[in-house]
Amino acid sequence: MVMLALPFLCSAQERGQAEPSYPFHGLRLWSFSTDVTTWAMLGTINFEAERAVSQKTSIYVGAKFNPWTFRYGQEDEFRARVIRPYIGVRWWPFHYYSGWFVGIEALGSIHNYANIFNSNCYEGWFAGLGLNAGYSFMLSERVNLSIGAGGAVGWFSHKIFTAPRCGRLTDGDKSGITIQPSALYCQFSWLF
Repeated sequence: MVMLALPFLCSAQERGQAEPSYPFHGLRLWSFSTDVTTWAMLGTINFEAERAVSQKTSIYVGAKFNPWTFRYGQEDEFRARVIRPYIGVRWWPFHYYSGWFVGIEALGSIHNYANIFNSNCYEGWFAGLGLNAGYSFMLSERVNLSIGAGGAVGWFSHKIFTAPRCGRLTDGDKSGITIQPSALYCQFSWLF
């Protein structure tokens, strides 16, 4: 373990290299993030862990989870229940956790939406590939703010019921290929 860490413990000058020009990133290879816009989607719990694997590449894994039902038992009950894991890779033209980035990810979800898009209930799943892009602002040595957006293409399958309790089946299984937005985020990251 010490042998693996030794190259990182020596300064760049000791290794005969110029000091890096980026100010905050010493050995901060990990980040833990949460997205404010996803929390605003009816309190969807979310997290993301990311690890830099080179100066311009990082890998990440995350999940979104919403178990809430609002106005339960009433005629205008609504919910946006979702379990959505994802894993991906980001490329940073300047340096990891700093500036512009582009990412690709594999994602899936199990969902149950009622009275959100219309007066129906949608229950089903989605699996696909997504692309995202954004910009990460360094707010301090250990805190970043990232903004970005993404889209996904994949296979979906769901049933449509009368709302609010996924009562009478109004349309059988619907499935097919879809292109959809997958992310619109304002994400705070803690670097360590």
